[in-house]
Amino acid sequence: MGVVPSLLRHFAHLAAEEAHSSSPARHEDELAGLLFIGGMAEVVTAWLDGALDVSPDEVVATASRAFLGLYA
Repeated sequence: MGVVPSLLRHFAHLAAEEAHSSSPARHEDELAGLLFIGGMAEVVTAWLDGALDVSPDEVVATASRAFLGLYA
């Protein structure tokens, strides 16, 4: 496994743990974490490349809604 996939999985696990800090992460939480982190990696890459004309506040607001939606 390469460094980037390993880091993405690590961050996905952390996202799952953060979403359910009072209980252990479940398999579906891990999947949601991978969706969130993978999507965020794409968003940040596109934003840094100039492909997205949005403000940092817009990125954070959208990411927050996505995170809460995945773990509701």
